[in-house]
Amino acid sequence: MFDSRCGPGPGAGRAGSVFTDGHQPAADAHYLAMALLNSVIPWLGLAYGELAVSSGLTSILNSTTPLWTALLAWWLTPAERLRPLSGLGVVLGFLGTAVLILPDLRIGGARATLVGSGCILLAALSYALAALYQRRRLRDASPFDAGFWQMALTALVMFPLAVPAVASARLGLASIMSVIALGVGASCAGIVLYYWLLNSLGAAGASTVNYLLPATAVVWGVLFLHETVTLLMLGGAVIILGGVLLTSLPRSRPA
Repeated sequence: MFDSRCGPGPGAGRAGSVFTDGHQPAADAHYLAMALLNSVIPWLGLAYGELAVSSGLTSILNSTTPLWTALLAWWLTPAERLRPLSGLGVVLGFLGTAVLILPDLRIGGARATLVGSGCILLAALSYALAALYQRRRLRDASPFDAGFWQMALTALVMFPLAVPAVASARLGLASIMSVIALGVGASCAGIVLYYWLLNSLGAAGASTVNYLLPATAVVWGVLFLHETVTLLMLGGAVIILGGVLLTSLPRSRPA
C-alpha cells in the first residue's frame, strides 16, 4: 500500500484539482482512501466505542494516534522517521494527555469494554495510516483540493448508513445550524489545516494535533462552562504543549 515507487513527485497532487480542467483517476482513488481512513473508519469507531467507554479513557486511547504514526513510520516510511528529540515530544504529549485526563478518570471512572476500547484504538490506528498514506500518495497536494474531495467522498459513503436514522431525526433550526457549524468549521476547516500540517511537518508531526484536543477542551470549559482549572490540569497542558513543540521543530536538511 505504501510502495514508494508509486509516490508522486512534488506538485503531483494538484493534477486532479477541482479548480482546474485536469482529471486524474488515480488521485480520485487516493482521495477515497483518505476519506475512508481519515473520516469514515475513525468516526464510526469513535461513535460506537464511546457507547461503552468513558470519555476520559476515550481521550487517552484516541491520543495514541501519534504513537501509532511514529511506530508505523519507522517500518513503512523511513523518510518519516522521527528524530530522537521529536520522539521524546510524542511520548511527552501522550503523558501530558494522561495527566490532563486523570481528574476525569478519578471522578467518572475508566468504564470500558474490550470491544469498545478496540473500536477506539482502531480509530486511532486509522488516523495514523491516513497520515502516512497522505505522505506517500498525496504529498504536496493542495489542502483545499484534498479537503474538498475527502469531505465529499465521506458524505457519499456515510449517506447510506445515515438513511435509517432519518425517520427518527427531529430537525430544528438550532440542530441544523449546529450541523452546519460542525461540518464547515470543525470538520472542513480542520481537515484543510490538517493537510497543510501534513505537508509542513510530516505524518508524525501533524498527528500530534490530537494531543491539543484535551488541552483546548480545558480552555473552552473555562470560557464557556466556567469550569475550574487545577494545577494538575495546567501541568498536563504545559507537558502537552512542550511535546508538540519538540515534534514541530524543523528538520535539519542534509548538505
